[in-house]
Amino acid sequence: MSARKGIVFKLQAVLDHRQSLVDEAEKVLGEREREVAEYQRGIDVLASRRQDMRDYLSALQVQPSLDIQAIEAVNGYSLELAKEERELRSRLLDAERRAREAREELVARRIDLEVIEKLRERDLKRYNAEQRAKEERLLDDLASAAFARNMGAARGLHPNGDARWNEHSSTSPMSHSNW
Repeated sequence: MSARKGIVFKLQAVLDHRQSLVDEAEKVLGEREREVAEYQRGIDVLASRRQDMRDYLSALQVQPSLDIQAIEAVNGYSLELAKEERELRSRLLDAERRAREAREELVARRIDLEVIEKLRERDLKRYNAEQRAKEERLLDDLASAAFARNMGAARGLHPNGDARWNEHSSTSPMSHSNW
């Protein structure tokens, strides 16, 4: 909002720009947090698959006839899952670092925005104080004028302060010869 109650904030363009920077930083943070969540879900899925493989391997080992090839295949698959999980954990750490950096950037952008918002609030308070002072001066002037008018009427003066008005109050002031 660039104008409020007759005031134009001189730094409105800066405020708008800083707000857009905050909006962009929030968007980036949201994307980074989604990346973190996706990597975490991937790790959870892989960990679950590895557990399933361990359970299957345990079941194979208790059978009376050991199938060495099946055990080796399960072990190989489990090792692949472990390797994939390590890679995902590494990516997760990078994603968490990027999310942390995005969060820090957002905090910095919000601080920058708050500085300009406080300037706008200060300007608005100053403007409101000036308006109140103007209104008070106007009311004082009106009260003074009304007081002077009332005092003049009490002394028999015309509202413009002309004393001759009272001398001829029985006749119209405009019809008298010395007006």
